[in-house]
Amino acid sequence: GVQFGIMLFFFASLLEAVIVFIHITWVDQAFVGKLYENMIETVRMMNLSESMVNSLEDQPLPTTVNYIFSNVILADVFIGMILSLFVVPFARRYTPANRK
Repeated sequence: GVQFGIMLFFFASLLEAVIVFIHITWVDQAFVGKLYENMIETVRMMNLSESMVNSLEDQPLPTTVNYIFSNVILADVFIGMILSLFVVPFARRYTPANRK
């Protein structure tokens, strides 16, 4: 059920993590920096407090491994858990036509 969905998304996220690692390390080394610059500009356009913008600017950029772990693996497992909670009840009720 739900455990299978979580494990499925976990192992899929490991494959995605390898691809993201290759992309960040060799293809586009400024990817994370540009991502955070865009995030700061978005916060500025939302007219949030200047202290929030300053605290966001003062944060150091994550390393490649930290970025992959927090934004790829954990995010994918969380999405898998949420989707499994919705999909599993429907999948358990479904019986194929040849089993009836």
